[in-house]
Amino acid sequence: ATVRPVSVARPRGSAARGEVDSDGLLAEVVARAVEALGWAEINAAHIERLAAGIAVPMVELPYIFNEEFGPEEVCRLGRALADQLEDAPKPVRTRATRTNPDGRKS
Repeated sequence: ATVRPVSVARPRGSAARGEVDSDGLLAEVVARAVEALGWAEINAAHIERLAAGIAVPMVELPYIFNEEFGPEEVCRLGRALADQLEDAPKPVRTRATRTNPDGRKS
């Protein structure tokens, strides 16, 4: 993978002078962590609700954080999908009945 430099804004104010508000920084870190936990709980509740409402195996694919998404990432998702489907319970096949236009079942 090619590493490209990231453009970063120049520090301003107290950061430009090398001053760090440790208490303020810690408060922001904690606030972001609390927010992330809140979103994780919301997402977990939605996944649980969806899993309870469908009668087919559910798979969860990992987040892939890449600048570019190519064949290697597609293969990674494919492996994750295949692994989960291999372990999923196999559906029970039943004979379907048809209803004729006159309402009789065949």
